This record gives sequence, C-alpha cells and structure tokens, in this order.
Amino acid sequence: MNVSYRIEQVRSMNKPTARTILVIGATGAMGRPIVSRLLADENNNWHIRAFTCNPESSHAQQLLEMGKEGNRVELFQGDINDSASVAAAMEGVYGVFCNTNFWESCTVSAEREQGLRSLEAARTAGVQHFVYSSLDSCVTLSHGRLPVPHFDSKAAVEHEINWRRSEEFMNQESDGWYSRHVTVLVTLPYIENVKQFAVPEQGTLSDGREGVIFRLPMADAVWPMVALDDIAFFTAHIFAHPEE
Repeated sequence: MNVSYRIEQVRSMNKPTARTILVIGATGAMGRPIVSRLLADENNNWHIRAFTCNPESSHAQQLLEMGKEGNRVELFQGDINDSASVAAAMEGVYGVFCNTNFWESCTVSAEREQGLRSLEAARTAGVQHFVYSSLDSCVTLSHGRLPVPHFDSKAAVEHEINWRRSEEFMNQESDGWYSRHVTVLVTLPYIENVKQFAVPEQGTLSDGREGVIFRLPMADAVWPMVALDDIAFFTAHIFAHPEE
C-alpha cells in the first residue's frame, strides 16, 4: 500500500474532530480495552482512529463494531516503520496513545525507533496530548546484570522523552512540547498473561491442598502485575484530566 493511498484514505473518512484520539497498537491486547474505555467516556465523546496494518483482521473489525453507534471508530491502515504513514495518521487528531509491539521485530533498536518516530510525527502535527506506554528499564535497575529487551526498548524511549524535557528546560526558546504535551504511562506484565502465555501448572500448594502453581526464579521477591482493564482506566483518565 503506497503512501499517497494512505493519505487519501484518511481524507476520505469522516472528517476528524478536535476530539479524535489515534491509538497505535489498537488491535493488540492493550489497545482493545483502551478503545473500549475511551468510547465509554460520555463526558468527552472521543472519536477513535485505530492504527492497524490489517484493517480486515477480526480484531480491527471488532473495533469498528465497538464504535458503530455514532460511527466513532475509523481504521487507518498504516506502517509504523514508515514515517510518511505515521505522519498521515496524525493529521487532525487531538491525542495519541502509543503502545508499540516489540515482538514484531524482536529488536530493541527497531522498537525504539518506532517510539521516537511516533513522537516526532506527533510534535510536528501539533498533537495536544501524547500518551506513551512504557515499561521499567530492567537493565538499568539491575545495573546491567539483567537486560530484558522488550522492557528496555520501551524504557529507552521514555529516557529520550526525559532528555528532551531537560533540553527544553535549558532552552527558553523551545516550544516545550515534550514537557507540556507528553505523558508517560509505565505499565507492568498483564495478569491476563497467566491465562495465555504463562499458564500455572497443577501441583500441591504449601498448605497441602491441590491447586495451580506459578513458578518463577524470584525467591521471595514480589512480582507486580496489572490487569488490562486497569491500564485502560488510567489511560482514559489521563486523556480526560491532562492537568492532573
């Protein structure tokens, strides 16, 4: 699909309003509940532009179904690795939620570039509120002993955001976009992963009962997790209350 077609495709859709939010990663595990929660915000009446490489997929069609009342969801077929495609998707939107997918490339550098490309496209387009989905920097927290690439790549983008904010602070002529218009939402492993990718095994519990046991080499450490619905709640709250 060439870039000119992508641009014309957006222009042929419903004219975007000042309340349009572009969701990058809309068809993913995190994106779908976020779209649902944003649509449920009656005070803001958000319109959703769902960024997807395959608008014919079942997940993309489910998003259309979510927003069929009021025709509030549109699909944008794009490629996050293509700057022109990302820039076209930003046209006329108020906000952007960005959750990149490490597993498409399985490289830290590729995901970092995707995040930076999206941020710069949003800044150029004058997006008012960019919410970036990040994760902890495991390589930093462990002083280099335990790199976790799919965490560290997102954290690298967060570090870039913080560096840009420092630059803006020192440069009085800066437009301050990274400081005034970007929010970083640091998430966690999903509770839902226990049902999908890390299924507990049957075994004997510490009190003698039979049950299911989840094993990780963590000794007595706590493993924090979060539900996807809770991520969606906080995302919608951030867009609805940017001053907070």
